[in-house]
Amino acid sequence: MPETESKIIPWEEVTLSNNYMFNKVMTSNKDLCRRFVEHLLHIKIEDIEFPVGEFTLEADAESRGVRLDVFVRDSKGLRTFDLEMQVAHKTNLPERARYYQGMMDEAELMPEEDFDKLKTSYVLFICLFDPFKANLPIYTFQNRCDEKPELLLNDRSYKVFYNCKEWESVEDAEIKAIYQLILNNQASTDFTEEIRRQMHYARHNVQYRQGYMTLARMRAQDKAEGIAIGKERGRTEGIAEGSRTKALEAARNLLAMHVLTIEQIAQATGLSTEEIAQL
Repeated sequence: MPETESKIIPWEEVTLSNNYMFNKVMTSNKDLCRRFVEHLLHIKIEDIEFPVGEFTLEADAESRGVRLDVFVRDSKGLRTFDLEMQVAHKTNLPERARYYQGMMDEAELMPEEDFDKLKTSYVLFICLFDPFKANLPIYTFQNRCDEKPELLLNDRSYKVFYNCKEWESVEDAEIKAIYQLILNNQASTDFTEEIRRQMHYARHNVQYRQGYMTLARMRAQDKAEGIAIGKERGRTEGIAEGSRTKALEAARNLLAMHVLTIEQIAQATGLSTEEIAQL
């Protein structure tokens, strides 16, 4: 079964739906990754290359950086591809795709280059759910004119969302097999069986295992800290709300005595003069 964000499963049981495993399988076999992209987009790629180091894009020290699951470019320097494995159903995928694409452009265009040197870019979200609830197995987006839909902007930017839930309605046999592999860890073609073999090698890689365990501990710690912060915030807000209720009650009692001014009652209770006036 695909991994969910709420549960970290043992490394021996991790499947391709885990973005860490997905990254290791794709980045450890360049030819496999190339063919994976070719199958998803129905294009031909002579060769690909991976950026040096981690797949982290950041425009400057004050901007929000992003860490892409798998970021590759073709060897001719004409196209860039970002592959994202998406398990949890989040509503901000379109905005994330937009931001990722902008960061890819920022990273790939040199300061001295004109804008027409921007590479054709693809952001591919592989989803274990239907991101747009239209029951389509694949959603492909590019910019076009509202007034004349057949008029494309031709900015060479594409966002494609793959809905694995609709695997039965996929016409392309290889994409259907990829969907089944992600959903059920079952290989039905030579290509998906090759991916399974690469997953087997990854599970026996000591460095990958250590990296996964480190990530698992960090996620568990972040989750525990988030729960603790949420509980403390709830307790603090509850106390604050209780204090306000008591302050309002005290203000009403002081007003009923007709002894103190609004300003004096505000000073005594901590409420504003406007709040006292409303009472």
